[in-house]
Formats: sequence, structure tokens, C-alpha cells
Amino acid sequence: MTQRISFQTFALAATAALLPSTARAQARPSTPIAIDRGVQPAAVISPEVLSDRRVTFRIGAPDAKAVTIDGEFYRQANAVEVPATDMTEGPRPVVKMVKGEDGVWTGTTTTPIRPGAYRYYFVVDGTVTLDPRNTVMSPQRASQNSLLVVPGDFSEHRAVPHGSVLEQHFISSTLGGIDRRLIIYTPPGYEKGTDKYPVLYLMHGGGDSETSWTTAGRANEILDNLIAAGKAKPMIVVMPDGSPPMPDK
Repeated sequence: MTQRISFQTFALAATAALLPSTARAQARPSTPIAIDRGVQPAAVISPEVLSDRRVTFRIGAPDAKAVTIDGEFYRQANAVEVPATDMTEGPRPVVKMVKGEDGVWTGTTTTPIRPGAYRYYFVVDGTVTLDPRNTVMSPQRASQNSLLVVPGDFSEHRAVPHGSVLEQHFISSTLGGIDRRLIIYTPPGYEKGTDKYPVLYLMHGGGDSETSWTTAGRANEILDNLIAAGKAKPMIVVMPDGSPPMPDK
């Protein structure tokens, strides 16, 4: 008999994928985010997921005195896999960044990283700096992050039929006629079929936005893979903007 999962089970799985962004707010240095792409040697690859799931980060910063990794990848303490019976918070990943003679700082995690998606950024001499060699990003409501994706679970991109992700705007009469945005996932074959589908609504956590579900949350990849494996029914997923504008004082 084909195994199915309920809406509640999928919501829990997707929430787990997004947990680093909703568990607690990031504490960032007060300096602004900086992106300096001019000092990046052409051969720099970052991040690089190794065959044993350790991860190497690199950034060209020849004049820097100190470079570290920060963000949810480091602070939320769920990137390092622990035994299923271990109910503690878990250790934080260890990445020591060392500058080479070519001015490129390199650091590799001392342990394998649990499959999933993780927001991170560099701190270069106290300044938050997005990874100049990583084009995959995950925005939050008030900040931007580089995104590390470690394959190995249902959140990875697989060669299966894929659904569609649509950005839709609408006018909210409830909020005085302002423009609002939501993200909609439709399952594979939706455009060509006439079937009716159940609808699941996903609400993001504090500090995030409707786009968080398809970046750090990987909701569309999770559903594509679960549907292909027969573990979820095809469904429509609606991801609204859950942060209404604050009223004027």
C-alpha cells in the first residue's frame, strides 16, 4: 500500500527545514552588509560540499585581519548531526578560516553537515559580508543571507517531475487596498490537468517572508520529491506574506 503523509506531517517537515530562520532572531554585527566581488580570484569556489558532507568556505580578502563564518548555520546549532536519542541542542559547527598566500581565506567544517539548507554569511574584520562566490541567497524581512544547500534528504534537488512556483500580487481590501504578495506552489501536471487539489497554507515565522519557504524552507523541492516517491498527495501550497504593515502612529 502506498504510504501517504498528512498535511500536518508535511507542515512539520517543511517547518523543520525552515526552523533555523524561525527559531530565534539572528544577532548580527551592527555594521552593514558588504559585498566586495572585486577581490575574488577566478578559481575560488564557495561553498564546496565535499563527498563526506564536510563543507569548505572560501573568500578572497587579502587585506583582512580576521574572517569567520556566522549566521543561522552557526548559531542555530542544528547543522551537526547527533544521535536520534540526543535531545540536547547539539554542537555548533567548527570552521577555522585561514588566509593563504594568495589572499584567499579557506575553512572546512571539522565534521559532516546534516543534509538541509542553511543561511550563513562571512564576518570580515567585523563587517557582515555575503559570500561573493555564492549566487544562491535567502532573504529575510530585514536582511539578506547566502544559502548553503547540503544534499541528502527530501529538500535536495532531484531528477523528478517538478511543480511550478508562482509569485502573485493582489490588492488587500482588509488592509485598505494595499498591494500584497504571496507565493503559490502547484504540483507537476497542474497546468495540463483538470483535477481538484487540496490546498495547504504555510505561514512563515517572525523575521522571515513568504519567499523563505522556497529558499531556506525548500518547500517546493520537498513536495516534488515526496510526491514522486508516493509519500504525499499532489497539492497546492499557498505561502502568504504574514507580516502586515504596521499602522501609522
